[in-house]
Amino acid sequence: MILRLRTTRRLASTIALGLLLGLQCIHAAQSPPKHPLTGRQIADVYTDAAWLDRPTREQEEQPDRALELIGIKPGMIVADVGPAADS
Repeated sequence: MILRLRTTRRLASTIALGLLLGLQCIHAAQSPPKHPLTGRQIADVYTDAAWLDRPTREQEEQPDRALELIGIKPGMIVADVGPAADS
């Protein structure tokens, strides 16, 4: 009896997890994620190099402004650990 109860609970948990994942996939397919502050579309995990080289990237991401806001100045040593299409 205990084994049957555990099996039933495991099955119910598996079904619930499957439904939640399925709903998440449907939501993700309907609307690409947006950055909460800028509103620009966030790159997906399978994005190719064209996303990094898009003409609007500089305007959308404002990298010079970002460096200014976090206090990075010319001559400072930092680590750039992100992907790049030109490296």
